[in-house]
Amino acid sequence: MTAKSKTTGDFPKQLALAITSIGLTFLTLEFLVRVFDIPPRPLGSPAPIKSYQLSDHPRLKYEYQANYRGEPFDESHAGFETNSAGFRDRERSIEKPKGVIRILALGDSTTAGNGVPELENVYPHWIEKELSRRFPDKKIEVLNLGVGGYHTFQEIEMLRVKGLSYDPDFVLVGFCLNDFDYNSDGGVHFFLSHKNRHLKVDQQLLALALKSRLVFMIYHRLTRGFRHWDQEPPTPEEQEPVKSGFALLSKLERQFGFDSLIWVLPYFEEGEYQHQERHQKVAELAAVHPNLSLVDLRERLYSKMPDPRQLAWDKMHLNEKGHAILGEILTEEISKRWLFGSMPE
Repeated sequence: MTAKSKTTGDFPKQLALAITSIGLTFLTLEFLVRVFDIPPRPLGSPAPIKSYQLSDHPRLKYEYQANYRGEPFDESHAGFETNSAGFRDRERSIEKPKGVIRILALGDSTTAGNGVPELENVYPHWIEKELSRRFPDKKIEVLNLGVGGYHTFQEIEMLRVKGLSYDPDFVLVGFCLNDFDYNSDGGVHFFLSHKNRHLKVDQQLLALALKSRLVFMIYHRLTRGFRHWDQEPPTPEEQEPVKSGFALLSKLERQFGFDSLIWVLPYFEEGEYQHQERHQKVAELAAVHPNLSLVDLRERLYSKMPDPRQLAWDKMHLNEKGHAILGEILTEEISKRWLFGSMPE
């Protein structure tokens, strides 16, 4: 046997060894991503597009479908339904009834109530019930305009394009620590924008991203600074969503005369808290605008339980107990800041 034929004969073995090595490496990395829960995290599987649709407003990118009554696409969306305006809320008239005090709750999946099957247990409804109980002579509505996956700029843009039509007196803005990332939606826009594409590579990538945390993480991280061939590049506002969101909120508040409160939700983790720099950064960005108010809820939420993880079903999303405590804290803030200065007995 010549050297050439021997080399040729070894090639299939070498190829098989290379493929096996690549496969084992992929499985190992996939295992590590799942075990250590390395972000970003897809919001669900199959693709979370059943309750979402692409938005006609380019800065919003996507929104909930109106009158959604479908099956939940994962356990965290059990009980998820939307009203005719496309919000997880009961039906509301656009025109504010005479004598009604209207509060809008803006936010992401925490405000929308992911992981809380009963709408009445989500904090905006808790606030509405408690304020109505404490101030029976006042007519108070708390509208839930939260959309899962939104960052700060999208939330305030939702206020601008839809929320202002409800003529709010007060606006609550929920801030989660991943709001600094303009591409923090867990893949919602990616899935929606790829849904109707016909490129074979897109279809294959979508299928992989639905099943593999590793593929999703790699795609998400590689495309944070890039774009698909038929997508617009991120605007300056989207690249700094917190800074631009607060600037827009400040402008709208001065222009339309409502008051606002930004509340900061911590992560709920075991051990020493590792995210204080983000809390400081959001406070500094809000302080640029003297008319904006911000309250950091970490200490108050952490003081409610020996183990703060008991308030959330993961490190970011509150459970029913967490929503009740958050509702209690925000009810106190609303009453103290906006209604009558002190809580009634």
